[in-house]
Amino acid sequence: MFRSVPDALPGKKAVLAPPSPWTPSTLPNNVVFADIYGQPDLLVDRTQAMSVPAIAKARHLVCTTLSRQPLRQYRDAVEVKAQPAWLYRTNTQTPPQLRMLQTLDDVFFYGWSLWAVERGSEGQVIDATRVPQDRWDFDDRGRVMVDDGYVSNEQVVLIPGPFEGVLAAGARSISGALALEAQWTSRVKNPVPVTELHNNDANEPLAPDESKALVQGYNDNRRNSPDGMTVYTPANIDLRVHGDTAVNLFVEGRNAIALDVARLTGIPAVMLDASQVSASLTYNTTEQGRNDFVDALTNMWAAPIEARLSMDDVCPRGTRVAFDLSNLLAIPQATTGPATED
Repeated sequence: MFRSVPDALPGKKAVLAPPSPWTPSTLPNNVVFADIYGQPDLLVDRTQAMSVPAIAKARHLVCTTLSRQPLRQYRDAVEVKAQPAWLYRTNTQTPPQLRMLQTLDDVFFYGWSLWAVERGSEGQVIDATRVPQDRWDFDDRGRVMVDDGYVSNEQVVLIPGPFEGVLAAGARSISGALALEAQWTSRVKNPVPVTELHNNDANEPLAPDESKALVQGYNDNRRNSPDGMTVYTPANIDLRVHGDTAVNLFVEGRNAIALDVARLTGIPAVMLDASQVSASLTYNTTEQGRNDFVDALTNMWAAPIEARLSMDDVCPRGTRVAFDLSNLLAIPQATTGPATED
């Protein structure tokens, strides 16, 4: 029965799978770069990336919007009357919409997704389920391995993305965004710039433990007391402030991160609430941003999946699989979701 990945992948003779053009070895590029150049901060994972608001929103826009659009099989431009059942139903506990949501999430972050498929007596696909990312990988020859065992091309469908994924391509931007978020959070807790408690009396220097206690007491009072903005200093102590609050640095920096995410994912900046220097968030800008977003969905994110599912090992020759975007393209957009079979 096709109930889980192990059942769907009963150990068959391994067949060389298409190699990953973005993973030429068993180590991802960002790990190698970190080893060579001593920059371990370039290695980021999905949890860290999702903690960056701009990346989280980009992911939600791509994955949730496109996964709601059902898959259809076409012959030329005409929809096939008898649609394959695996497009709109599954024998597993994962509905097709969630399967596509997980697939898009894989492609968005990692550049690849893998489906385990069940085939009928004539080799046609009759059911499919997404294989979790932590259960499969490429070996050093580009072969697909699931649970540390090789699988054949008949058992799986390897789905590529438009590029190597946000985690690899945007590692430096994500790392910078995490650092900016950490600094912004720290500045909110301590809005005054670097503060020095300067001892004016050279004849009465403080012992290390005394100076440490003085600094600790000052910091605790600033953080925990509702009246922490007001402090008293004795005659021999000066309160010196170095630098400025640099509020604009954080506002502009977070906006720049959102702009970088927009460029990385192909999503219009206005959809991520980011603004360019010369942009004004008018009705026309917003409407144009929505049109550009639909173009990005279809050309960048939907096209690779449609192309892979249209190959002869998935659907009969002469037919193709594509997302039904009629609901998404409707103006005004329909208030109900696209029609789906049960």
